[in-house]
Amino acid sequence: MAADVQEDLRPTPAASVPVLRFGLSEPGDKVHRLVLAAGQVLHIGRASNSAVVVEDGSVSAQHVELTASVEGSPQHQQLSLWARDRSRNGTGVIAAAAATSKRETRRLSSEAAEELLDGAELLLPLRLKPGQKEGAGTKRFRFVVQLNDSFEKEQLPTLLPATAAAAASNGLGGSNTAVASNAPRVEKVSDMVPSAPAAQTAAGAEIPLPAPAFSVTATAAPGSSNLPDAFDPVTGQGRWRYEARLGEGGLGVVYKATDLKGGRGEVAVKILKQHSRIQRRNARHAFSMHREAQWSVQWLHNEKDARYLAEDAALFARYLEDHTGFQDLPPFDFDSKRRHFEALDFNWVRDGPELPPQPYVVMEVVCGETLQTAIDRERRHPHPQPREDLSIEEKRRVILTGTRALEYLSRFKLIHRDFRGCNMHLVTRAKAGGDCELRVLDLGVMICAEDGLESSSNPAVQAFRQRGDTEEKRRRYDWLPWEVRASADGIGPVVNFAKPAHSFDVFSLGVLVLHLLVGKTEARAMLDRLQNDSAELVDTSSLGLDRSLVRRMLGVPAQRPDPHEVLAALANNSCSPSSTLAAQPASERLQPRTNAEAQALAAQGEVPAAAATNSDAVQPGQSGPVRSRSRSLRRSPSRGRGLSPSTQRKQQERRLRWQSAAASLNGESQTMEAVDMSQSETGTAQKVEPEAENKQAETRQAETRQTEMRQPQMRQPQMRQPQMR
Repeated sequence: MAADVQEDLRPTPAASVPVLRFGLSEPGDKVHRLVLAAGQVLHIGRASNSAVVVEDGSVSAQHVELTASVEGSPQHQQLSLWARDRSRNGTGVIAAAAATSKRETRRLSSEAAEELLDGAELLLPLRLKPGQKEGAGTKRFRFVVQLNDSFEKEQLPTLLPATAAAAASNGLGGSNTAVASNAPRVEKVSDMVPSAPAAQTAAGAEIPLPAPAFSVTATAAPGSSNLPDAFDPVTGQGRWRYEARLGEGGLGVVYKATDLKGGRGEVAVKILKQHSRIQRRNARHAFSMHREAQWSVQWLHNEKDARYLAEDAALFARYLEDHTGFQDLPPFDFDSKRRHFEALDFNWVRDGPELPPQPYVVMEVVCGETLQTAIDRERRHPHPQPREDLSIEEKRRVILTGTRALEYLSRFKLIHRDFRGCNMHLVTRAKAGGDCELRVLDLGVMICAEDGLESSSNPAVQAFRQRGDTEEKRRRYDWLPWEVRASADGIGPVVNFAKPAHSFDVFSLGVLVLHLLVGKTEARAMLDRLQNDSAELVDTSSLGLDRSLVRRMLGVPAQRPDPHEVLAALANNSCSPSSTLAAQPASERLQPRTNAEAQALAAQGEVPAAAATNSDAVQPGQSGPVRSRSRSLRRSPSRGRGLSPSTQRKQQERRLRWQSAAASLNGESQTMEAVDMSQSETGTAQKVEPEAENKQAETRQAETRQTEMRQPQMRQPQMRQPQMR
């Protein structure tokens, strides 16, 4: 592909950019063959995108900077190699043997670049730690510059002006471009096509970097050259152009990438982290990544499977490709392979297979934000964006979607075991009449509920071995059921899940209900109290779930409802807010918050139960609440101006409850008088009772005053007379 582009650009061979070939040799006949174009910048250092990578903690990320300077006339241009120190520990330079008789080590300048001749030697790092000598756990790296006949200078044709402008618009041309660090070791000069002709510059000045031969619309992420099968814009090798880092979990790191050769477009690439220096021990983590990809490819998203449901399968992120190396290992049937590596007697340290150095899987990109981010934002103080809070309808939709996902997993006898807010994404929100769309991610610890796995100690099955060394860290694993926590703390027998199989994820769903209602901090405190049977659950009727059902979800495994029962409960309560209010128990109904709602309830004869049972409500034969209401109405307007909006809203709600309760009671008294005249006589008798009660109250007050007058004399202490000796 590079040769084709170079051939198309040959109509203008007059202008050219010089390119310098040179080498950096290390002891042991190891030579780094490099190509440096005019204006290009290469580095020697610890960074993965350096031209020469030195993996040592004493070497800086970009220890030495290498540039090329143009000298001579335009007809006879020559390049010279220049170096500048960019480190903290310094860089030593030894002049070439032909330049001076004494080969003394001096420090390379960090202010201005210095020219390196053939045979010059670079020493990295120059300064070691105090009291540390070379060879005592550290070493200096030596590089000898080779500018001999085998690395001669060459001329390359340039780009057409239009092509150079297009490359510059894509962010690949011009100075200070990000591709400067993405052009490391180049073996063939024909793989590079430089940009427009560079102007004459002084020694050490930076010239615009030559544009690559490939038209790339976006620059790669920094440090992505060491990622698996990364696309190199210079050589054209690789498949994935890594653009951004999306997140990191316990198993791997997820990057957003673009498929430049396979036609998949934007994808998410999950790369396995190095959990151990022993490659065989990393194999079990690679197997977990292989297994989660095959759950999607072979089971959840397999249209040929009889259990497949398109609508429910769309609730999970789809896995596209598996590059873990396990797909090439026998047995080739997924179920047989899974049972082989999940066996109790399988030893991963001894029998772990040899795998690629960087196993990874490819999945579709799921946009939006995590559900846990939305939950935490609602409880943050001060509140950043109140309008972005999840509404009650959206929370109901989240619980409904999560329950549907668990019901779909139960068709395959699968247990997610990591069903929590950080593994769910809110793709869309319920705005402008739309629906709240939720997607479930991360199948890394999912297993099948087969016999023998509930107590297996195979590391590929036992996902939770230590919750943390402090109580605060252990409380973060709040989605784990009670029966698994002792095993996760290492103080009990191995319990990966309990039967029935749905009990694990249903418990996690119940914890998610608490997170949506009160936040994760209060939910964890409530779970601690609930474990001791002393907690009173929050009212969950607003999400369409009865409080007793949620208590069963957080109870013992045998009593936890299955996802189908939870869906049925949600379906019975999935109606309009007004009908939901009427279907709720009288002690759990919502309070009206507007005058329109209060008037509608009063007209229909529906009064909130809290208003009828509230101590501030009007009761027959009592005058206390009326006095309280009159006091609140006599408050001056200036007195309420300093109240907070929440306090004013609560006062308004109390007034509405009083009005609706009074209207309901007046209507009931009129109906009672029309039905039975004897009730009026009872009412007349009740009117006389307050007068008798007032007389009795006055008598009690008089007796109390007389008692208080006698008490000082009765309680007066007797003074002791001093005795005379």
